[in-house]
Amino acid sequence: MKKYIKYNDYLAWYEWIEEDEEYHGRILGVEPIIGIYGENIEALKQDFKNAIKDYEEDFLDQ
Repeated sequence: MKKYIKYNDYLAWYEWIEEDEEYHGRILGVEPIIGIYGENIEALKQDFKNAIKDYEEDFLDQ
């Protein structure tokens, strides 16, 4: 079952993938497609924050 997390004005879904023993997710409403991953919720949240920082630096500062 998909769950959602929010960081600043960004929203992402995530779910536990049993065979990978890891959370996988995707940030919604942005191009390009940005995946997020983590072995636990805290790692997933940190990857989400890092992905948003990279996205803003790479795509919004142009």
